[in-house]
Amino acid sequence: MTAECSDASQGSSAGVSPQPEDAGVSLLVEGLVVDRGGVQVLNGVTFAARGGRIMGVIGPNGAGKSTLFNTLTGLIEAKAGRVLINGKSIQDSRGSVAFVPQRQNINWDLPMTIYDMVMLGRTRQIGWFRRPRKVDREAVADALEQVWMWEERDALVNELSGGQQQRIFIARALAQDVDVLILDEAFRGVDFTSQEVMTLVLQDLRDAGKTVLLASHNINYVRRLSDDCLCLNRSVVACGPTAEALAPEVMEELYRSVDIYRAYESGQN
Repeated sequence: MTAECSDASQGSSAGVSPQPEDAGVSLLVEGLVVDRGGVQVLNGVTFAARGGRIMGVIGPNGAGKSTLFNTLTGLIEAKAGRVLINGKSIQDSRGSVAFVPQRQNINWDLPMTIYDMVMLGRTRQIGWFRRPRKVDREAVADALEQVWMWEERDALVNELSGGQQQRIFIARALAQDVDVLILDEAFRGVDFTSQEVMTLVLQDLRDAGKTVLLASHNINYVRRLSDDCLCLNRSVVACGPTAEALAPEVMEELYRSVDIYRAYESGQN
C-alpha cells in the first residue's frame, strides 16, 4: 500500500509521493527520522494528508504517535526528513496548526476560567499585552458554543470533568482558526456526551475543508470517523483510505498480536 494518505478521487499512483503544490495537500511528511534519548523512535516516516479529511493514526504503545505529533507541531526537532504545512516549513507555518495533547499532560490546576483558557488560543492574533478585540471575543464565544460549553464559561477549568476539560482544549484550538488540527488520544476516558460533541466538531471541521489528525487506541472509533488512516509502528506500516488501511493483514503486522487482532475483529460484528 502506498504511504500516501489522500483522496482516492485525486488519482494518485502507488509509490509516488505527493508534492507540496499538489492540490489539497495540507500536510506533507517525508523521510522523518526522530531520536529520543539515543533511541530512534521514528524511522523514515512518509505520508501526506489533505484538507477536508480526517486521518486516524493508530499503532501499539511506543509506536511513536505522540512523538510524531510533537514533531509536527515543532515541540521536538527531527534528526532528518522534512515537514511541510501548506508548502511551508514548521517554523514558517506557525499559526496554521493547533495541537490538543493528551489530557493527563495538561496542568489543570491553574485558577483560570473556561473563557480565559479558550481566549489563550487567540494570543497570536491579539499579541502580547494587548486586550482582546471584538473579533477575538466572537471567536471564543463561537468555539465555546460549538463544544456546548458557553453557559459554563465562568466556571474554573479545574472544576470540570475529564470530558469537559477535553472539550475546552478543543475549543481553544477552534478559537485559533487553524488549517490543521492534531489531537492525541482526545477521546480517551471521556463521557459519552463529550464524545458525541467532539465527533460533531471534527466532522464540521472536515466539512469546512480543515485537516484533522486523530490518534486513538479505539480502532473501531477510528474506523467509523476517519477518512484515511495512518498505521504507525516507528515507521509506516500502511497508509491510505481507512477501509484499506485497516485490512486484516495490516492489523496483524501492525500489532503482531493475535489477541488484539481478535478484539478488533469482534468489534466489527
